[in-house]
Amino acid sequence: MKQKNYNAAWKPPVRHFYFWKMIKFRTELTLEKNIFEITHKDKILLIGSCFAEEVGRKLLQHGFNALINPFGVIFNPFSIAEILHRGVSGDLENLNIIHHKARFHALDFHGNFQSEDEKSLLDKIMVHVQQLYEWIRKTDFLFITWGTAHVYFLRENNKIVANCHKLPQNLYGNRRLKIGEITSCYEKLIRKVLEVNPKINFIFSVSPVRYFNFGMHENQLSKATLLLACD
Repeated sequence: MKQKNYNAAWKPPVRHFYFWKMIKFRTELTLEKNIFEITHKDKILLIGSCFAEEVGRKLLQHGFNALINPFGVIFNPFSIAEILHRGVSGDLENLNIIHHKARFHALDFHGNFQSEDEKSLLDKIMVHVQQLYEWIRKTDFLFITWGTAHVYFLRENNKIVANCHKLPQNLYGNRRLKIGEITSCYEKLIRKVLEVNPKINFIFSVSPVRYFNFGMHENQLSKATLLLACD
């Protein structure tokens, strides 16, 4: 009786081969060509979530002229718009600064914007506002990336914050922005930016990174809100 060689490489029957060849394990898309092209001569400003940071780093690595999140990573659309409004106007009015345990915290920006001295904090903010203003005036492409429709707000005055700065949780409440709130805010912002720079191109995107602070289901609702607002 002839002994079978079980160590030999197994090959599927021809019919099985064609069956597996027909199955696609990914979704294939055909992308339409954009109406514009970004070149190395263009100035690019990116602001928003950590997704904006990743895209911005790739652009810098490939020699593009880009500024990424001068006020740090910001996730919600309202706070992103507020920062851009400051960049357009160049002012520091109505800053959301609180004093907690010998430190001043600028809640309109990333957690890095805090200091033991209020004046030095204001000076730092002004430097970044002026930098943002100069970039908005000359930027060819403005990338705005939203991460979540959820916002935290100070209970004492209902002001929305960009970052909680790891301060006590009982200082804040939270809610989900409505589509109309977002679109209304950005209609005003776009008009203001175009007054300063008529040639600027806006590119909106929603970060694919999941935001699980409020659970899986709420993440889906949040992303859907952002996608509808973008649309």
